[in-house]
Amino acid sequence: MFVHVEGRIDETPRAGRPADPFAPRARRIAATLIEHPDRTFTQRELAHASSLDEGRTSRVVRDLETNGYVERVDRGVRLIRRERLIDAYRDSLPFAKEAVLRGSVVARSSEAVVRTMRELFVDEGIGYAATGLLAAHAHLGRPAPKRATFYVERIPGSGAATLAGLAFGEGRPNVELVVPRDTRVFEAARDLRGLRCAPSLDVYADLASFADADQRLVAELRALI
Repeated sequence: MFVHVEGRIDETPRAGRPADPFAPRARRIAATLIEHPDRTFTQRELAHASSLDEGRTSRVVRDLETNGYVERVDRGVRLIRRERLIDAYRDSLPFAKEAVLRGSVVARSSEAVVRTMRELFVDEGIGYAATGLLAAHAHLGRPAPKRATFYVERIPGSGAATLAGLAFGEGRPNVELVVPRDTRVFEAARDLRGLRCAPSLDVYADLASFADADQRLVAELRALI
């Protein structure tokens, strides 16, 4: 019996969708690169930093390289088009893909609305991170806007919401609650004058879905990234 083995490229299309570098968890890799623009990462380091498996990390990095955002350096990966990658992160419109629950809190001021919601989250043990216009104002040291938008680990129960004066589907909404598909917004959140806020990069990307966002404010926020 004679056996002849010849290596050939498998031309059969592989099952599954190509990696989307801006899918909810995959975009952690882009965020890591943007936040550390001068560092060269191995793929294993990127996988660890983003809490993704190495297989998915490899696919996402390959897509980022194909689109010219990163380059290979020895055994590592380095960001080369930071501004373009920030644009792409924003243009993926992450906030527009989330389900938003709107409600209203009767209060004398925007600061009182934020205080009421923050106390509700603390009392109920709910992790949260402000985003949208509220977080943008906090990052820039400005007073709270009329609308308060929060990522939350879970929606408060009806009883606790009623006690706090939060009503869903009634009145003019001044509160938005979102249970995100990725927990990065909580893990990378920071305290700004007592308010937990999503990272500036994620807030900036979310603002692309806010038609009433002041573009001067958006530009100032981008400068913080």
